[in-house]
Amino acid sequence: MKAGIPKFAMTILGGVFSSVVGLQGQTITGWGFNGSGQLTPPAGLTGVVDIKAGADFVLALKSDGTVAGWDTITMVRQRRCRG
Repeated sequence: MKAGIPKFAMTILGGVFSSVVGLQGQTITGWGFNGSGQLTPPAGLTGVVDIKAGADFVLALKSDGTVAGWDTITMVRQRRCRG
């Protein structure tokens, strides 16, 4: 295993200047350039089952069916998915 990659990573997404990792403990961590706040998940974020990321934002699907998204501009938003 490469240095710096958490042992229990479930998803690893690489961007141009940063990377985001979804952990099996249903939390998120990241490293790299954090110019838009994309590496700073909302306090208390848990229950993450999947993540997606763009150049300057992150979306997290939670086990209760809601999606949390964050960056510096929009701050934190959470919505329930309909499916």
